[in-house]
Amino acid sequence: MDVREEDPHAQEHPLFAANFPLSRIEVDALSKLPRKDVPIVTLDDGQGDAQLATKNFLRSAMLMLLYLTVVLRLE
Repeated sequence: MDVREEDPHAQEHPLFAANFPLSRIEVDALSKLPRKDVPIVTLDDGQGDAQLATKNFLRSAMLMLLYLTVVLRLE
């Protein structure tokens, strides 16, 4: 799950990466991701948003999380 905002995600992103902006996680997580038994992998462009997203998902009771430190260098 690419947690960057919509514009950077739209410009370039890993194949099959879904966009779920960090700013929307606490508001939309429970309604858009109803299954708590599905693992979630968060990624960003190295700015630390993926780690913040992981904390937000935990606050929103999303229990299956995997945090990856990924620096996207798409060229």
